[in-house]
Amino acid sequence: MRYAQSTTVTVERSRAEIENILGRYGASKFAYFSEKHRAMVAFEIKGKRIRFIIPLADKSETRFNRKKYYNSSRQMTPEESQKVWEQACRQKWRSLSLIIKAKLEAVLGNPSRRSISLHHCRTASTRPTTILKKNSVAILTLS
Repeated sequence: MRYAQSTTVTVERSRAEIENILGRYGASKFAYFSEKHRAMVAFEIKGKRIRFIIPLADKSETRFNRKKYYNSSRQMTPEESQKVWEQACRQKWRSLSLIIKAKLEAVLGNPSRRSISLHHCRTASTRPTTILKKNSVAILTLS
């Protein structure tokens, strides 16, 4: 079972929760954007800019168009398809909220630890954005 698979928390509420989490940990800046197939949350803490980019579900995926019944499947109605897709988006945003909270707590909640492993994210510096390759790990040191 996936985390938050049956959540009823809206995407907007998850974004607000992320913003509140960032405020509690001292983020001085916060932004988010979303487009068709991805969303991004960016923030700055202690002079370090951090971005999390999450892939969003593609409405054309089979799981949003076909409903399985035992050994066969049937076409979903547009309403069913929309409902399943929105649930997948809610799940992604709840997961992102948990990831951000856990990573900030791991670094800023424990004074003896000052570095964090950022998996599948982008970091920004004074240079243009450094894009981390898929499956790479970046160590962000917060001073």
